[in-house]
Amino acid sequence: KEVTQVVVDCLKNYCANAGRGGHKMSIKTAEEITLCREQLATFFGVKNPLRFCFTKNTTESLNIGIKGVLKSGDHVITTHAEHNSVIRPLKELERDGIISLTIVDVDNAGVVTADNISKAMQLNTKLVVLNHANNVTGCVNPIFDIGKMVRQKGVLMMVDAAQTAGCLAISLEHIDLLAFPGHKSLLAPQGVGVLYVRPGVVLKPLMSGGTGTESKNLYQPIEYPEFLESGTLNAPAIVGLRAGVNYIAQMGTEKVHAQEMQLFKRAFDGLKSIPNVIVYGHDNVQNHVGVISFNIRYKDCVEVASQLSTSYNIALRAGYHCNYLAHQAIGTGDIGTVRVSFNTMNQMHQLDHFLMAVNQLALRPH
Repeated sequence: KEVTQVVVDCLKNYCANAGRGGHKMSIKTAEEITLCREQLATFFGVKNPLRFCFTKNTTESLNIGIKGVLKSGDHVITTHAEHNSVIRPLKELERDGIISLTIVDVDNAGVVTADNISKAMQLNTKLVVLNHANNVTGCVNPIFDIGKMVRQKGVLMMVDAAQTAGCLAISLEHIDLLAFPGHKSLLAPQGVGVLYVRPGVVLKPLMSGGTGTESKNLYQPIEYPEFLESGTLNAPAIVGLRAGVNYIAQMGTEKVHAQEMQLFKRAFDGLKSIPNVIVYGHDNVQNHVGVISFNIRYKDCVEVASQLSTSYNIALRAGYHCNYLAHQAIGTGDIGTVRVSFNTMNQMHQLDHFLMAVNQLALRPH
């Protein structure tokens, strides 16, 4: 409700191009965008809000970070459970002969250890990039321990927090680059992502152009955030992001996570109790987010998701979830999975409806 109200207010009453005009609507838009940066800095415990750069989504944030810090001859470490938004930019750079790449093994829940990352280190390792929580299994990586080890070795650490920003506390103490979306657990509209860049990290912008500042300068301004923010920003989505972050901050990520884990535990245990249902990953609520992958034996995952939608009005995603490597790791590389996700907006009765529906489908002859 709070997010919707501020987005509508922006669209109706100001929503001009921030930094491109001296009129009151432009100034108001710029002020609101600044307030969102300040809200993010407070939320993540960062002193300088200007290091939070707005993008259109996590994919763009990851591309800016990955392609911005790497140069010819660099070595990169990632894991066998990363989203295509990490893997594809890295494989492209490897294919073009710019970097060498090590993809570290994970367990059958998609989780990597600091020891496995450490063993992959080379003299020319420049970057370690990995997810905070896996988007297929919902299992959480030990990014604090990994980040501490990576920092001690003088290597950059980038974290894909698409599944955790807003529902799990994130310490930026050992993180150099953090990419996350607005539209998931931070409750913003689609169309805004964020890239946090630690002071001292040197990167090259993915795109150059108009920033509303230093217009006489024919080169990209080097000051943040304009350095990475060419073109018109999505003001309504950013305003919505501020409201979403404020809502989560008032509630507290610990409470958010606790509520999600109540739903998760009910869903995980409920699915495990249904005959012919296979559930992937572990049930450790301390290291999980509200995502579960499952299958019904002898049934195609896409067909299961379709039946749950058409017959029971349940919205799920089936297939490979833009993360084929994770599916290989958990043993579903040939079949994919059905993925259910939930947050604090969901109610227990909705979860019971979901479990009832899966139970009915599992009992039907294949």
